[in-house]
Amino acid sequence: MIRGHKDQRSSGLASAGKRSTAESRFNALAALREHAQPVIDAHGTQPPLKLEGPHPVPLDTEATRLLATLLEQRNLSAVAHFNELADALRSTLGTEPFERMQRAIEDLDFALAEPPSRDIALRKGRA
Repeated sequence: MIRGHKDQRSSGLASAGKRSTAESRFNALAALREHAQPVIDAHGTQPPLKLEGPHPVPLDTEATRLLATLLEQRNLSAVAHFNELADALRSTLGTEPFERMQRAIEDLDFALAEPPSRDIALRKGRA
């Protein structure tokens, strides 16, 4: 064998082995999907899981103050920052106020979104 060149026979065996492994994985996934499909179908019609409940997500005071500042400055970074805080804001504000704030931010109406976030920042600062 010439140095730097693979033996075609060993290369072919490796390729056949990879093909065999890929086929066995494909078959295993197909079997898993077949067995899981009744469960997927049964749960696909149920409403999505709501994350609200007895375990609220803690709201970081500094992050909330930053959101209030970004909204006050009409800074577009407020949208991304709001998304990062969404779970904690929903837990703190409740569903309806959170959704009003979310709509205002999505509409880039930062003035409408500002008071609730400012209120949270001030409330959390006193706590």
